[in-house]
This record gives sequence, C-alpha cells and structure tokens, in this order.
Amino acid sequence: MVQVSSLLRAAWLAEPAPEGLETWARVSYAKQIKTGHQTTTNIPNSSEIHTPWRDRIYRDWNHVFHDGFNFLQEAGCGIGDFHPPSHDVLPLSSQPEGPLEKVWDTNVMLIPAYIAPGAQVRMFSAEKDTGGKRKEFGKFDGKNTTELWFLMRGNKVLFEIEEGTDAVREGTDAVREGTDAVREGPVAVLAIGIGCNGNCREDDEA
Repeated sequence: MVQVSSLLRAAWLAEPAPEGLETWARVSYAKQIKTGHQTTTNIPNSSEIHTPWRDRIYRDWNHVFHDGFNFLQEAGCGIGDFHPPSHDVLPLSSQPEGPLEKVWDTNVMLIPAYIAPGAQVRMFSAEKDTGGKRKEFGKFDGKNTTELWFLMRGNKVLFEIEEGTDAVREGTDAVREGTDAVREGPVAVLAIGIGCNGNCREDDEA
C-alpha cells in the first residue's frame, strides 16, 4: 500500500506519459527510485485537477482503498464494504473564509494525492466539547502522506489548511515583495475511497 500510494503521488506531479501509467511506473518511476532522484513539475493550477492522466491516477487509488477496507473489516464489524471503483477527490485551496466543513453519508477513507510543499491539512470535529474546543482527528503534513484516514459516516468535520512559505508559488510579485500571498490552485488534493452503508460480507454469509 505504501509503495502504490507513493507511486501515485509521484505520478500526479509527472508530465502525462503517452505510453500510459503502467509503462511510466515500470520505466520512469523505477528509474527515479533507482537513482534516488524524483522529479516534480511546477505546482499545478486548479484547472489541472481533472485530466485524463490524473483521472486514471485517481482510479488506481481504489487498490489502496480496497486493501484498507479489507483490513478494517478484519479488525471490527460495521465497517462496511468497498466496491471499486468507488472514489472521489477533494481539492483544498487557500481558505480566507475559514475551514471547509464536510460530512459523508457513507464510511470513507482519505489520503493525499497531492500536498503543496510546506502545507499541512488538519481535520477537526465540527462540534465543540464542553470547554469550547474542537477535537483534532489528524494532520497530513507531507511526512505522513502514506497514512489513511478512516471517517465514519455522519461525522461532520472541518478541513483546515496551513500554508508555509514553500507552499506559495515562487516567482510571484507578492513573494518578491515580501507581502502575504495566496497560492494559485490547490494547496492539497485528497483522494477519497467511498464505502457502502451495509456490511456486505455479513449479508453474503447470512
């Protein structure tokens, strides 16, 4: 799962390969791993979220989600099944109006397909405790990008973006002048595996 997710993140930043994703993985990505040099392109614009190349990459995340749901089904009941392809993407941009609120009606898994350098994605409970604080569920910071987040259906959560100086597009007038800048395009793109509401494994056994 770690190998596949690392490959897919590298592919998301790569120039589309005419020979296809499988050949790119066997040739270009294998060469990057062997030499220890992984090339990246400029930080993409939001218009580049959906391209034939990247849509194929999102589809391949189903392999990771399938293994993740299978693992959780062995760990506990009521997780629900996963029927690939069953995925979506959640682009997260600069948030001048505050964190993004989301709630899913099925169990889901989340993992970064892309995080800008220096950026962090935090997930909080939308509900405050008696002390007026929100519980933090997790943080993606570029160092734990192979972790999967599992979220139970019906939980209302907030996604908060924290941007470091590396996350702002280099070369803009705002950066050169030392003023605050808002990044163009997404700060992060989360791949989402969408589970089903029932426990199909138990239904089949019954």
